[in-house]
Amino acid sequence: MKYALKLLLYAAGGFIVAYTVMFTDILNQINLDSRWLNMTVFVLAIITVVLSIIGYFQLKGTAKDEDMDEDLREQYKYRKFSDLSLATHSSIILSFLAMGLGVISEMPLWFVISSLVLFCLSFAFQIFTSKLPKQLYPERNLPEISDARYADKLLAVSDDGERHVMLNGLYKAFASTSALLFMSLVILMVYSVATGNAQIIGMLLIGSILLISNAQYVLSIRNKG
Repeated sequence: MKYALKLLLYAAGGFIVAYTVMFTDILNQINLDSRWLNMTVFVLAIITVVLSIIGYFQLKGTAKDEDMDEDLREQYKYRKFSDLSLATHSSIILSFLAMGLGVISEMPLWFVISSLVLFCLSFAFQIFTSKLPKQLYPERNLPEISDARYADKLLAVSDDGERHVMLNGLYKAFASTSALLFMSLVILMVYSVATGNAQIIGMLLIGSILLISNAQYVLSIRNKG
């Protein structure tokens, strides 16, 4: 019952957002100012890439700094690595979005190429970032990111507190992602009805992602024994 009420709430939220966009001047303004939108996303991509690069080298330097207090250094490494992970993930998404928007809206060639370069940089630093934990914590037997059983091995070498933090964060991410995808499904449905521009592929993709992710979650906890 509680889950059903949440779905109804998300559906109502999605309908309100879609109605606001469809029957106000927001959509027309976005279409008219698409170049400003593209440039905004492009600038945000640059900022996150720069933050990723700076954060990466700061963490590399901290790993070699023996003068810092041990407790402070551990806290700094943990928080800085979290910030770095957020920056690298955001830079990948924003640079790819900028590139896609540039192609769709026929932006100048330099814009598309620059977005592609940003995406490649973001992807490269994502790879570098994934290898940092082994350098930051050489005393721990952390698994390689390429290991097929990386998640299981990472949980195995983590203590109870670390597992609790990770699993709590992952569950919150799963719950919010499911909710936002469901709202997106409602928005696309209302948009299709209101404009006559059917978003069938988008609705099918979102619906498939929701079905697969929820089935994967339920089956994983169902078969835990």
